[in-house]
Amino acid sequence: MSYEEVLMRFHLETPEEREARWRRVDEKIAKIRADGQKRFDARMNEFLETRERNINSVKDPVIREAMIKAMRMMGAQFVLGRSIEEAMKNMKPFQKQGCRASYDMLGEGARTA
Repeated sequence: MSYEEVLMRFHLETPEEREARWRRVDEKIAKIRADGQKRFDARMNEFLETRERNINSVKDPVIREAMIKAMRMMGAQFVLGRSIEEAMKNMKPFQKQGCRASYDMLGEGARTA
């Protein structure tokens, strides 16, 4: 179809025909999005299942212990203690360097005064 034919067809469309055409376009776009979402969901589920299998396969005690130590090291960067008193004690070296902190109790043991 030539460019002129397309323009002529476009100008000869009634508003109802034009609306119907755009509705079909919108439906096609929605179908493409839905198909893409299904493929994304399938890949995400596959990734999560693979990750779960990998985590469950870590049975070797040496690897398990290394993972626990790594988690503690990472947590120590953000958690200074199990109580406010312990956190304040552990913050003293950082305060000498000029650092400041706010203290929050998180988790099931958190209580208000």
